[in-house]
Amino acid sequence: MRFGIIILLVFIGNIVVGQNANSFLKQGNAAYRLKKYDDAKNAYEKITNNSTYNNTEKATAFYNSGNAFYNKQQWQEAVDSYTKSLQYNASNSNAKYNLCMAKRKLEKQQEQQKKQQQQQKDKKDQDKKDQEKQLQQQKKDSTQQQQPQQNKPKPSSLTKQQAEQYLQALKEEEKKLLQKKLKGKEGGRKLGKDW
Repeated sequence: MRFGIIILLVFIGNIVVGQNANSFLKQGNAAYRLKKYDDAKNAYEKITNNSTYNNTEKATAFYNSGNAFYNKQQWQEAVDSYTKSLQYNASNSNAKYNLCMAKRKLEKQQEQQKKQQQQQKDKKDQDKKDQEKQLQQQKKDSTQQQQPQQNKPKPSSLTKQQAEQYLQALKEEEKKLLQKKLKGKEGGRKLGKDW
């Protein structure tokens, strides 16, 4: 008798579990149709995370989860779900096709991420080069500004009156030199006829 009750409980438990799996699938499918993909995934996970459900139910739940992930553009998760679905039901051609599509999308996403990372790296490298050029130019400009200041003549400490006297003396000296030159030219030349 005791043995019969246990078998009966196991049988009833399996019927309830089967109904729950079916109700979770219906619940997930309804949320999926309403584009509530997170709710759909949660309903499907109740099947995939429970070891009492059979392979067919798990395969369907993983496949449907893959579709929800696909629609959310979560490519890696979609690939994982389709792969698990095929582990439970290797003959599901829709899961095979969707797996290929999700893998392509994942590869494109990874390529785009690599391109973006490379572009960011290139931009950082270019910014660094630009900063180095600016620093070099600033150093060059500052040294050029310092050099003329070093070579500038110091302002004279002469007063205005002293400067005027100095200029007057230079003018007189210039006149004397001009007169000497003129005398020297006249003295060297002979006037009149030499016959």
